[in-house]
Amino acid sequence: MIANLGGRIVRIDLASGAQTEIPFRVREEFPIGPSTRQIVRQETGPVHVRIIQTPVQSPDSARWPSRPSAPSNRMSLDRHSKPMRIIDGFQPSWSPDGKRLVFVRWNARDAGHVWLIDASGGEAVRVSEVPAYYTSPVFTPDGREIVAFALE
Repeated sequence: MIANLGGRIVRIDLASGAQTEIPFRVREEFPIGPSTRQIVRQETGPVHVRIIQTPVQSPDSARWPSRPSAPSNRMSLDRHSKPMRIIDGFQPSWSPDGKRLVFVRWNARDAGHVWLIDASGGEAVRVSEVPAYYTSPVFTPDGREIVAFALE
């Protein structure tokens, strides 16, 4: 078998495991092509939601929290309602009884936490103790516990 080990090319005898270095030297010059960098204008000011990602209906099918690339909203599904901002967070999920929402907040410097809020709004309560990059929080079917993936 031929392998790259530690920047060297070696032949490995599979029966004995003995390694023999295969000497080689390459001298080549490659021209540098044109720059592929693009100037991208950074937006400033308030965040304007352009995409609603994976909306999830409440258990009573009358409302939904959106999962946009910005703070989440709640809206009744009666064609006449306007979105109401309820959380500064991401990936909201309904409790089985439709009375609460669980969501995550994070940033690159501090990691983040899992939060809980009443579905009608109000003050969010942090429910995780250890900072991590939490994602996909959900309630257990009985609504007594919350499960989320975490990367530390």
